[in-house]
Parts: sequence; C-alpha cells; structure tokens
Amino acid sequence: MPIGARPGSRVSQAQVAQNVAVTEAPASTSVSTSELVPFVPRLTLEWLRDDADATWREVDGTLAFIDISGFTAMSERLSSRGRAGAEEVTEVMNATFAALLGVAYAQGGGLLKFGGDALLLLYEGPEHARRASRAAFEMRRTLRAIGRPRTSAGAVQLRMHAGIHAGRFHFFLVGDSHRELLVVGPAGTRTVEMEATSEAGEILVSAPTASLLDPEVLGDEKGGGRRRSRSRSGFPPSSSSTKTGV
Repeated sequence: MPIGARPGSRVSQAQVAQNVAVTEAPASTSVSTSELVPFVPRLTLEWLRDDADATWREVDGTLAFIDISGFTAMSERLSSRGRAGAEEVTEVMNATFAALLGVAYAQGGGLLKFGGDALLLLYEGPEHARRASRAAFEMRRTLRAIGRPRTSAGAVQLRMHAGIHAGRFHFFLVGDSHRELLVVGPAGTRTVEMEATSEAGEILVSAPTASLLDPEVLGDEKGGGRRRSRSRSGFPPSSSSTKTGV
C-alpha cells in the first residue's frame, strides 16, 4: 500500500504513488520538512530527522488496518463511461478518504500506508489502543453516513472492516534514493490477521488490545480477538489539540 497524505488534503495521484522517493542531500543542505509532509508518514519524517542512518526501529503503539469494500464494484459499473467514469470514481474516493482520515487524525493517528481501498494507521502515546479503537468506531459511523454515494451509474454501497492490534512493532526504512517504510514481525502480522478475519461492518481487535479497552465497548469473541461493538459514554471527544497528521 502506498504512503500517504496530509490531514485534510485531497488524496492526489502523488500521494498514492507506490513508494516515496526521498533524495539524499549533501551534508550542507537538507530536505525541507514542509516539502515532505504531504507525502511521507510522520514516523518517517521523525526518523530521518532524528537518526537518518538507522535502518530499523521498534515502536510501541497500535496499528489499525482499515479496508473499504465497494470501490471495485463502483469502478466496474462506471468503467463503460470512460474518462468521465474514472473521474467519478476518483471524486468518490477522494471525498470518502478525506472524511475518514479526518476522523483518524482527530484521535492522533498517523497514516503509514494508503492503498486503493485500504489505510494503515499508527497510534502512539498515551492510551494509543483506546484512541485507535475509538477512531475505527467513528470511521465506521462516518462511512455509514456517507457510504451510499450516488453516481451516474446509480447508488453504490461502501462498507468498512478493520483489524486492530496493540504491541511492539518493528519498522525498517530501506533503500537509498528510494526510501520505503516496512512493517514486519509478529505484531504487524497479528494486525493483518485481525483485518483478514473481520467481515464487512466489523472492527476486530486482538486479545492484547481488548485487554487495554473498556469492556463496555467489546462484543463477541472472534478469531482470537473481540469485536468492537459500541461507543462508551463519557469517552473524551476528538480534540484538535491531539497530535495529528502523517
């Protein structure tokens, strides 16, 4: 999945490039952070700033793997309309992901990867598991409100499912002129397993993640995890003061 996007911005062609090229500059110059922010994950920017020579690091946090279904069917229905149909698909995807990323960023998430129909988000810091879980719940609620866009081929139905895991993640920053951020190890694998086990409309949190959440928000067990079922009264609202962005 590609590396992604600035809070509140359109999901542009550049932001969905398969990799992000970071040109290594001579010691006397530096790449402006403001120039890189739209295209590079916050984790990568901090990494390059703090220790550009390091190739790996461990991060304690929570990963949320969000997958949206319905875009493929929409694309197929609009494909007969040629360029106009392709533009409609792009407009719907831009509007959908802009809304969902706004929710994710409000809970302090950072976008690691962006694919045609999926997002990989990292939450660090205090109560990272609770914030990741809350963000996924609110993203699902948002999609239920906006997930029946009307197109020239008729209305389409978009649905979301998600896998969430909290733990210690291993990241590698590889390449020379092309720097690619990779997530490897058991914690990353567990996140993918939760997403693969979840079905449309479900948010599945791993057992270690569930132990960090209020029992009131948890539902039935499934595939070694628990469903994230409902909101908890009194949960702190989203705040613009929370650290957000790529």
